[in-house]
Amino acid sequence: MAEASNEDNEVTNINITSEPNSVGTNVKAVLEKLSEFLTENNLEKQITDERKSILKKIEAKNEEISQKKETHRHKLYEIHEAYKLEIQKENERHVDDLKVTEIAIGDLK
Repeated sequence: MAEASNEDNEVTNINITSEPNSVGTNVKAVLEKLSEFLTENNLEKQITDERKSILKKIEAKNEEISQKKETHRHKLYEIHEAYKLEIQKENERHVDDLKVTEIAIGDLK
């Protein structure tokens, strides 16, 4: 049995090396491997490019969100300041009312 295997291998080797198409077959195999390699690398480049594009979009959205937060913060600050002024005016009116009341009480005594 071992002898038959060796004979099969020798015959196969002879057939592979003696065929005129074997060079064409090897070239075709190499070209297919090269094509696969280039396809894989192109896909990797596309994935990398897409990832960069997505990260840029995320960064732009984060910047937009930050700007909106800052604008919102400024508006809230303006509202807060206006509210404080309104309260201060209201307190001043109450103080004036108290002064008038104190004067009226003093006049009654």
